[in-house]
Order: sequence, then C-alpha cells, then structure tokens
Amino acid sequence: MHKIIRHDSSNLSTDVIQLINLHMKDQNLSELKNTLEHGLKLNSVILLSLWEGQEVIGFCYGNISIGLESKGSYFWINEFFIKTPYRHQGNGRLLMNHLKQILQENKINYMALVTKTLNEQAIAFYQREGFHQRDYLWFDFTQRIR
Repeated sequence: MHKIIRHDSSNLSTDVIQLINLHMKDQNLSELKNTLEHGLKLNSVILLSLWEGQEVIGFCYGNISIGLESKGSYFWINEFFIKTPYRHQGNGRLLMNHLKQILQENKINYMALVTKTLNEQAIAFYQREGFHQRDYLWFDFTQRIR
C-alpha cells in the first residue's frame, strides 16, 4: 500500500532526510536537515515523500516561483527520486500525478527542471509525463559569502 506525505517543518522524518541524503551523495546530515527545515518554513517549497508500507521509496522537492515566461507562478523541481528497486513500477508516475494535482489546485500550470543529458531513464520518464526538452544551456554561479 502506497501513501504520499506532503511535509512541512513539523513532520520531516529521519527516514526522508536519509533518503534525500542518499540521493544527494552523502551530504552532511545536519546541514541537510537545516536546509530542508528552512525551506519548508517557506510557503513556496513543496516536499513530497512516497512510502510503500513503512519504507520511504521516493521523494520530490521543489519550489514555487514567479516567472515572466510562465506568465505567473511555476514549479521548479529541484529533485525527483525513486529508489532503484522501485523504478519501472509506476511509482514515479504516482508521485508526479500527486504533485500535478497539488499544482493544479494552486492554479500552477507550468513546471520546469533540469536533468543530466546522459540520464536516459530520467529523460524518458519526464517525456512520458508530458515534459518537453528545450534547447537551453544551464549556467550557474556560486559566490562565496563572507
């Protein structure tokens, strides 16, 4: 039996933090927890976890923003992850459909994300979910804050 939980800063479980940490390649757990709790205090952040029985098997984390191209609010998917043994069983679709429902209820009709160009499984999944590949290059910049 599956269940999906929408988290806020009061119901963030250790199991969810550990799964996110596994996906993020072993960050500092304390820093990760602090970052998640800070983000969840904002009304613009959505964290969903997918459970099968007592095990968390996936999550989606992202934020609502406002853009000119989207002509209003849009959702940026920062992370979308299903544990390997639970892929190709409809779990990603279940989680994505739940996210789409939340966004529809909040009148948000545009989502965006990036994925690695060699991640063929993710690309195929997003295309099946109705996402369209764009001809953009991703640039980022990190500034040291003193």
